[in-house]
Amino acid sequence: MILHNPLYTKKLMDRHGVAWYKMDGLSGDVIDLKGDTLGKTSGIERSLGWNGEGNSLKFNGTNSYVLFNQKVIPTGPVSIRFKVKCLSIPTKNNYEILANAYSQTNHFGIRCWITMDGGLVFFSCIKKANAWGLNLKTPFPFGDEWHDVLFTWDGTTNIGGVKLYIDNMVEPRLTSESVYPNDTIGSYNLTLGKLVDDTTPRFFNGYLDELEIYNEVIDPIPKNALLSSNNKIYSLNNGLINLPSTASADEQRFIDFGMNLPIEFPILNKMTNIVDTATTLGSGKTFEHTVDLSERRVDKIVLEYRN
Repeated sequence: MILHNPLYTKKLMDRHGVAWYKMDGLSGDVIDLKGDTLGKTSGIERSLGWNGEGNSLKFNGTNSYVLFNQKVIPTGPVSIRFKVKCLSIPTKNNYEILANAYSQTNHFGIRCWITMDGGLVFFSCIKKANAWGLNLKTPFPFGDEWHDVLFTWDGTTNIGGVKLYIDNMVEPRLTSESVYPNDTIGSYNLTLGKLVDDTTPRFFNGYLDELEIYNEVIDPIPKNALLSSNNKIYSLNNGLINLPSTASADEQRFIDFGMNLPIEFPILNKMTNIVDTATTLGSGKTFEHTVDLSERRVDKIVLEYRN
């Protein structure tokens, strides 16, 4: 299940966004809603978007791809997030999802592909023979369902500096480190759906939507929220629950800051009879609270962005 909060995505884009491709056009170029990049399509069809709205890109595995006019993926800290659907495991060659490099020996850049043994790979080329900066691989869930993929890298060689998430944005599938920093821009302009080298293009057969690229390691889960219960407003800020002063959770505030689904906030699985107190959770601790609905009701959950 994909948990998505468009307001939080916009917040992240406003702060750290490099490029944002929603793929909603009925045809033609892929438009960047954040920057000034542009993707020229070839052989691409449009299909229904990942959430049943708008459009997505359908790649036919034979000759379809998108070629951008810039390299797009930044040096330093980087996050790449997209929605993807792939019906079956590749049988003739790997499926290249995105790349701004080709050869690990001759190029710099980042690649992502699906392997013939069913894995999703993120790989960094460092222009060295038989070497790479990072090489992450995890099983990919094939079938007629969309999946949410997030790759983050702090751009350094720090332990734990690289993370890969699929669907579960609370716990990464993989945590690793790179042996080479992300300090050199990619050798080629960004390409979706195939390798930039036409001799072995490795065309992708599947669907792609909502590609987001950031120049920072993003936190996929909002950690700050307002909770309204019995006409009192409680805040949750990085594990601290307290009763602020006279905040108001009126309808406009909910529209401005609210989540479209309460389940999208996984930190609080159960709410409870909150009292006027503050509790700090230690590292690795979880919070669980129950609600006696016979005594009170939870009116709404509101997301508030804070620095």
